[in-house]
Amino acid sequence: MTFEEAAQRYAYIRQQRDVGQLADPQFREQVGQLTVIDEAGSYWQIDPDTGQWMTYVGDRWVVPAAASGEPAGAVHLSQPVTPAAEPANTESALNRAVRAGAGKSEGWWGITSIIGGAIAGALWYWYSSLDKGARPDLRTSEIMVAVPILLMVLRKPIDMLLAPTMKFRRHVPRMVIVGVGLAVPYMTASCLYKSQQGPQFLRGLSEYPYIRWVVFIAPILSYLIMRTPNVAPRVKSGGRVD
Repeated sequence: MTFEEAAQRYAYIRQQRDVGQLADPQFREQVGQLTVIDEAGSYWQIDPDTGQWMTYVGDRWVVPAAASGEPAGAVHLSQPVTPAAEPANTESALNRAVRAGAGKSEGWWGITSIIGGAIAGALWYWYSSLDKGARPDLRTSEIMVAVPILLMVLRKPIDMLLAPTMKFRRHVPRMVIVGVGLAVPYMTASCLYKSQQGPQFLRGLSEYPYIRWVVFIAPILSYLIMRTPNVAPRVKSGGRVD
C-alpha cells in the first residue's frame, strides 16, 4: 500500500464515519489496517483522530516534528480529498495484487521447504538403511518432514510473537541476522553433542538421538532468528500501540 492509497482510503472511511454509516470502533479498526512501509523499512500509519501521519519509533507511534519528517510520497491529510465512490471494506486493485502476491510467495516457500524436508528425510532413511547392524532411522526422517510443516502452520502465531522484536531487529543489518541464523545449526550441534549439562534427557547424546534433537531444534531456532514477521503494530488514539 502506498501513502496516497492509504490517504484516499482514510478519507473515504472517515467520511463514512462522519455521516453515520460506520461506527467509530469499526472506523478505528479499518484505519489501523492502513500501514505503509517506506524505503527505509519504517512503519507509517494515520492517526484516526487527527489524520496526521505517524511513524513507529521505539515502542510507540509518534508524529514527526515537521512535515519534512514525512517520507517522500506521503500525502498531507489536513483536508483529505474523498476518492471516487468505493464499496466499503475494499482495497485498490494494486493493493490486492500485492497482498495476493505476498501470500502466494510465502505459500510457495512453505511448499518448497516441505518438499526439501521430504527429500532430505528420504535420503537420510536410505543412508541409515546402509547400516546393516541397525534398523533404518525412520524417526529422524519424520522430523525432517514435520518441522517445515509445523513452521508453515504456525506462521501467523509465530509472527505475532516476533512482532515486538521489530523495534530491535530493524537496527541490525540483515546480513548479520542471516549470518547468525546460518550459524545456529552448527552451534546447536556443538552444544548438544556429548553435553554433560542441561536437562537429564539431553546429557550424553550420541548417534541417532543426538541427530534427532539437532534436526528438530536447529531449524526452529534459525527460523525464529531470520524470520521477519509479517505484521505491524496497530495504532490507537494518542499514539498508543495496540
